[in-house]
Amino acid sequence: MSTGIKQGNTLKKRRKTRILPDRMHQVAAAHNSEYSSPPQVVYSAPGSIALFGEHAESVGGTVMVGAVSQRMTVAISRRHDSSLRFYSMNFGERKKTSINTLKWRREDRWANNSKGVIAGLLEMGCKLPGLEVTIGGNVPIHVGMASSSAICVATAAALNQLLELGLSRQDMIRLAVEAESVFQQRPVGSAAAAAAVLAQPGQVMLWNSDIWTHRMLTFFGPSVTLMWVDPQVPTTEEEIAMVDQRLEEARGCSGFIGDIPGGEGLLRSGDQADTAAIGSMPEEVRRGCKHLRDDEARIAEAVQALEQADPIRFGKCLYRSHESLRDLYEISNPEIDWLVRRRDQSAGILGGRRIGFGAAASMVVLLEHAAVPEYEEKLQEYERIFGFRPHWKILHFGGGLESVPS
Repeated sequence: MSTGIKQGNTLKKRRKTRILPDRMHQVAAAHNSEYSSPPQVVYSAPGSIALFGEHAESVGGTVMVGAVSQRMTVAISRRHDSSLRFYSMNFGERKKTSINTLKWRREDRWANNSKGVIAGLLEMGCKLPGLEVTIGGNVPIHVGMASSSAICVATAAALNQLLELGLSRQDMIRLAVEAESVFQQRPVGSAAAAAAVLAQPGQVMLWNSDIWTHRMLTFFGPSVTLMWVDPQVPTTEEEIAMVDQRLEEARGCSGFIGDIPGGEGLLRSGDQADTAAIGSMPEEVRRGCKHLRDDEARIAEAVQALEQADPIRFGKCLYRSHESLRDLYEISNPEIDWLVRRRDQSAGILGGRRIGFGAAASMVVLLEHAAVPEYEEKLQEYERIFGFRPHWKILHFGGGLESVPS
């Protein structure tokens, strides 16, 4: 990989007027308005949702993940000094630092994602100029759609093109992951970044987080709909602490498995001795290990359901995975449980599951397309019962990185 920056005609070529894809136009225009010059590179990357397996990433488990049509866009230009300027179109906020003073700052929030990628490149020995960065998009934040991973991937891809770094796709995934896990000290897996780079329209990805390999699987056709629902439940400090504790126990489970020679095999093994090994663990570790192991089996069944175009079977896998999250991890809540249980009231509601890591969680529900109006009525009933007005979107699985042609 080249660590230098090529000058000369490259800059002139990339300042040519280009026709921007619609989804990138607003961010490019905001960049032009903010910095009084058009961006030299514009990349967008999708948010994503993990349908199964997100809690097993730290121990090399399998994740089924799909890139959604909502995207984050990053536009970048060089500066002639070492300053780093960041502008958020969504928040109307500005942050600044420099190459020499770059560090994580809590108050920089959204800018820490791009800053983390820049820090990773500096750690790799790349020589970087000052930069002007604009960020915008429509991936909802803090609801399990991986908006931060999308920003990190788009930033890595944009800098790779702008500075002609020669990064591979795996390099960009690793940069994006470390921008969160190292620079921001935020535990994340690699599946969301991998989906942002590798996704294909209409497909979900089976990601092996141990050896970083993937397989694409075609999702169901137009007769089946996947809906995302944010129940809009306010979260108390006590609830946040409880979920953090449960997730810490899950990470403890992963550490316990990792300390056992060949422990990763516990996730995929049906051997009775391995079952007994899980049964002998401390209770909080045992519950976590059982969920991780059972979800590996559910993923295998969900793959078969996709291959056989069997949405009913796939919906059952989602439903059982949610029950496991509720009973073994204890990280659900009554509102999401109520929404998931509507499956029992209609044959067209095939199954649902909580998604996301934090306390402010959301969910997905698989429906026969004809049952969408019926489920929307259930959402209105939910509002009458619980007093919270839910937000929902029909999800479509889209592709990975997109750029403006040079």
